[in-house]
Amino acid sequence: MERVCFTGPDWIMLGSEFFPGGWFVIFIQELRAYPIKSLGGCFVDSLTVAEDGFQEDHQFVVVDREGNFINPRHRGHEVLMGAQIKMSDDVVIVTSPRVKRTLVVPLAGSAGAIMRVTVHGDVFDAEHQGKEGERWFSTLLGKPAMLVRTRNPRARLHRNPAVPGGPLPVNTADESPGHLLGNASLRELNLRLIKGGKERVVSTETFRPQVVLGGIAEPYYEDSFAELRLGGMLARISGQTLRCNVVDIDPQSGQRNSDGHVLKYLSHPRPTSPQGRPFFGVYFWWPSSEITKVIRVKEQVRILELKS
Repeated sequence: MERVCFTGPDWIMLGSEFFPGGWFVIFIQELRAYPIKSLGGCFVDSLTVAEDGFQEDHQFVVVDREGNFINPRHRGHEVLMGAQIKMSDDVVIVTSPRVKRTLVVPLAGSAGAIMRVTVHGDVFDAEHQGKEGERWFSTLLGKPAMLVRTRNPRARLHRNPAVPGGPLPVNTADESPGHLLGNASLRELNLRLIKGGKERVVSTETFRPQVVLGGIAEPYYEDSFAELRLGGMLARISGQTLRCNVVDIDPQSGQRNSDGHVLKYLSHPRPTSPQGRPFFGVYFWWPSSEITKVIRVKEQVRILELKS
């Protein structure tokens, strides 16, 4: 059964939140899954909460022979982001115009040799996913590459001062299992790109959130969230999302913008880190009580607490 089943703006009003200047609706406008780190994502109608992330998301990662994560922010690796994903209930289907054959990967993974891999400095055990995946990604990248999958939900832990109780299981995600963006923020960025004479506006896929919120009138309002309820799931914000040059890679073609204009437009007039990198979107996590809950497109969102 195809999971890419929500494809258009079929909005309904599900509840209201007060915002200075009036009332407005907040709801889950889009859900996306990125089962293979750094590859394209796909629209889904629901996501299931697990200990280390969503069950459909960030289960796999592409590494080199030494087990190092092949990062698309490095020159020559951008083609990963141009690979397209579709999902069914039990398989991930990967295609690219650079590779003639289609790769089909069981979402549950395949039992393979255990190897040590490194993602953003974290070293953990993962399972090699077979020769077919190795051939496919080696062809795509033009150098040896392997597809691996974590098997232990706590294989990779990330320490975040905003998360009480110790390190947070994050699977192959960057800093937190969840990533959220308000559609008003994306709209504001695209208006500035158009006014600046840029031909290409950007989509949510450029920024890779699993959850996109609709119904928010104010751009960057999500920066003020501390705790919220996404449908029936409790979510807690763990920090703002720091951006890098990956936002200047077209997620459809895997080609990099030569002038880096998206990152530049994000950096002004928005706040930046001490290193000058911009923030866009927020990370979130959840307590263990939320595991196995399901969130769905068009469900109501309630803001429970704002930052003090």
